[in-house]
Amino acid sequence: SVSNLDHANTEGMFRGCESLNRFVISDTTITIPGSAFEGCVSLTNNTSIELDNFRFEHGREFYGCTGLDAIVITAPSLPASTFQGCASLKQIVASELTVIGDRAFYGTGFANVDSVSQFPQLEEIGAEAFANCKSLVTVSLTLLEGAGEGAFSGCNVMTTVTLPELVSIPAKMFVGDSSLITVSIAKATSIGKAAFQNCS
Repeated sequence: SVSNLDHANTEGMFRGCESLNRFVISDTTITIPGSAFEGCVSLTNNTSIELDNFRFEHGREFYGCTGLDAIVITAPSLPASTFQGCASLKQIVASELTVIGDRAFYGTGFANVDSVSQFPQLEEIGAEAFANCKSLVTVSLTLLEGAGEGAFSGCNVMTTVTLPELVSIPAKMFVGDSSLITVSIAKATSIGKAAFQNCS
């Protein structure tokens, strides 16, 4: 249990603690330090972790937590690489999340990414935000207006994408998505270089 956390002095506070499988932070609202739980591979197996009232600013907070499989987030934004490499992460509820930073969910285990049960407020995602998600099959984000380069690249089993409000398809957005069949992006007025490269 941790209270009165001074995030300015606690960068990487539990980094590499491979046996850590549970934590409690008692502050009402707290900012998680950068790389705070990076590499904590036992956090958490078959248990949903609720990050209510947590804020993320510096990135890599849960980078490489390969045992993490379900989370609840109330933060409005995520910085770069927050959950990158969390290969078991399959379930998320992020009701207030509007902005996702670069590689925030790179290499995670999502089968679906949608606005109904996961990301109802999501408007912008950074470069490679969901890249290399090898289990990702469908994407439907009804409010998404902006995306960074390679946002869904390397998702080689993804078949269906629906992004009705996206106004520009960035470079390399779907590179290597070799199973892609249906793409619905009705408002897009431009397509970046190699956006659909190697989409057979």
